Amino acid sequence: MIELSPNVVPFLIVDMLNPVLFALLVVAVGTNRPIANSVSLLGGHTLAYFGSGIAIAFGLEQITA
Repeated sequence: MIELSPNVVPFLIVDMLNPVLFALLVVAVGTNRPIANSVSLLGGHTLAYFGSGIAIAFGLEQITA
């Protein structure tokens, strides 16, 4: 798994600079509950990416098996 790091790190860096997520965080901070909304937004984003990563990993495992 560590041999994938050089290939995956550029994708992670580009994803961190996601302008849509940044814009949504700015909107979330401007509401009447800024911390709760920001944490919820980041938590949902993280869970969605984690779930997608697991699904992709299982799919790739089936393909390579």
